[in-house]
Amino acid sequence: GVSVSDLNEEGMALFRQRHIGMIFPDSNLLPDLTVIENVALPLMFWGMARAERHRIAREMLVQAGLQDSASCFPGHLPREMQRQVGIVRAFITRPD
Repeated sequence: GVSVSDLNEEGMALFRQRHIGMIFPDSNLLPDLTVIENVALPLMFWGMARAERHRIAREMLVQAGLQDSASCFPGHLPREMQRQVGIVRAFITRPD
């Protein structure tokens, strides 16, 4: 119901944050953040408190069976697990 052609750059960014989950071929995880921090990152842009972001991220990691990797850095994980973390991050905002 939204005409994205009428949105400015900021409006497009907000639209993507709220409605689109992006999954990148190389997982696009930030190497200096732990898995839980990477998964929780999109929620930071919503202005959500750190504790709440991490609680939600932890729940999502449990659902994906990745809870044991929460404190790991992406570079210490196999490539396939990095992709799985990237998928969890894409769904953290519950996009349409």
